[in-house]
Amino acid sequence: MNSPRDSAPANGSRTRSADDLHDILMAVRLHQRWLKNNQGRRADFSNQDLSGINLAGVDLTGARMKGVVLSDANLAGTNLSETDLRDATLNRAQMQEAQLCGADASGAKLVEASLDRANLGKAKLVGGDLTGADLMDAKLQGADLGQALLIGTDLLGADLTGANLSRVVVDSATIAQCRAAGIVLGDDIVAPSYRALTIQEFVTALIRHELWVATNGESGARLDLDMARVPFLKMKGRKLAGARLHRCQIQGGEWHGVDLDMVDLAYADLSGIDLNGAKLRGANLRRANLSHASLVSAVLNPAHLELSKRASPTNLEGAVLSNADLTSAIFNGANLRRASLDGCAVTGTLWQGAQMASVRK
Repeated sequence: MNSPRDSAPANGSRTRSADDLHDILMAVRLHQRWLKNNQGRRADFSNQDLSGINLAGVDLTGARMKGVVLSDANLAGTNLSETDLRDATLNRAQMQEAQLCGADASGAKLVEASLDRANLGKAKLVGGDLTGADLMDAKLQGADLGQALLIGTDLLGADLTGANLSRVVVDSATIAQCRAAGIVLGDDIVAPSYRALTIQEFVTALIRHELWVATNGESGARLDLDMARVPFLKMKGRKLAGARLHRCQIQGGEWHGVDLDMVDLAYADLSGIDLNGAKLRGANLRRANLSHASLVSAVLNPAHLELSKRASPTNLEGAVLSNADLTSAIFNGANLRRASLDGCAVTGTLWQGAQMASVRK
């Protein structure tokens, strides 16, 4: 197994002292003894911050981990069966092939967690947030996902036999992907509840954002929205570079030539929107719904960041672009892996250097 002592914290995670790492390692060792012959002591990481830790392959069966923070942690192949993970935070955790049989992760945050091929048989995920999580080929037989948030969640190949999906919250893009893959979600799924913004509220926030852009952040305020419904607007030429419109629903509108460089539109519902000539360089459109949208002559090539001297590609991984008009759009260098491009108009579209593995046409 990988030792916590040998692990390096992920970007953005806390740096631990040698004493902290020693205590974690000792708790893991005592837990192994407890599992083997009831000697030692059951590990209790409740409410601790273990973000970025490397516990890949460790057997933590039955550990107490309620409220633990494991964001960006490496838990690949880790055995978390029968663990108490209620209200835990596992955002962006690497959990490929992890064992979570019978684990209680009710209310847990698993945003963008990688759970490919993980075994969650009879696990409790009631009310959990699985936005953007990868559950490809995961085993979820008998799992309880009642009222879980499945916005932008990838369930391709997942086994949901006997799983409880009562009142799960699912966005339109995920529903479309599930239908295409033959995954049945049931009749009582719930649409996301978006906070409705008035035109005046959004325009006021937009003006403050444009001031923030013009003054390099010295005045105004960045537009930062999550789960909001943006009304139909004519936005020609407005500047929204760097804005955050995460998981928002934008109800159509004319966004001709809008500057959306480096904007965060991950998991957003943009179906039917007019983005002709818009600049989306380096934008995050991961698993966004762009079905029936118009992106004629839109620019989605990488953004070149001055400080780091690197290029940041536009992210359209898993995005739904079904029946979109992509005429003369530029997708050079974009990440289009596993995006849906069926029915798109692509006359004159440029794809040079784009990542298009497993694109669905």
